[in-house]
Amino acid sequence: MATLEASSNELEECQDELGNLREKLDTLPSIEQAKGILMSREGYSDDEAFDVLRTASMRQNRKLRDIAADLVRNARQRAHDRRNRGG
Repeated sequence: MATLEASSNELEECQDELGNLREKLDTLPSIEQAKGILMSREGYSDDEAFDVLRTASMRQNRKLRDIAADLVRNARQRAHDRRNRGG
């Protein structure tokens, strides 16, 4: 019986870990895009750009993936606005 309970707990831990890994894979492109935007605009290295995102995440008490998604969304909106203004 103890073995069955241990196996059940182990399975639950594996499922949780799998969910976390899937979430990371889903958000990685957004984080990488945000880092690229910071590298392009500010001349940061890859590590510096990540540190900027991480610091903003901690200061705002928000998930890093949400900070990255907002940065990418805002950059896209600005690019869209510039195209529509003709400049």
